[in-house]
Amino acid sequence: ELHLSPPDITNLKQTHPHLFHLSLTDHIEPVIFYLYTLLGHDDLWATEPMVTQTKRVAEIIVDHPRLLMCDVETHLEPCGDYIRDYCELTEDEMRMVIANVPGMLELDVVGDLMPGME
Repeated sequence: ELHLSPPDITNLKQTHPHLFHLSLTDHIEPVIFYLYTLLGHDDLWATEPMVTQTKRVAEIIVDHPRLLMCDVETHLEPCGDYIRDYCELTEDEMRMVIANVPGMLELDVVGDLMPGME
């Protein structure tokens, strides 16, 4: 659970109403799980406290709701892999990049990242 605030949910409904028509299990949860994974927490249902990761993922979703529309396998993973590989980032460095600049994941690898990084 992300524990989005009621104002955040209202804002998302107003600015991105189509998000509420996406499948929770087939689309939304995989994106959220992928974000948790990038931030270094692989198990959404772990019993240990995840307050910091949960807050950061909630902030990412509120600030970058278009990420929820991205497909993990065809967009987010290739984008994350390209950033990690091109910049030769360690897992910790990748975690810091995604925590601080999550909007990079919205970019298209071929159209945006490759031309901008080469």
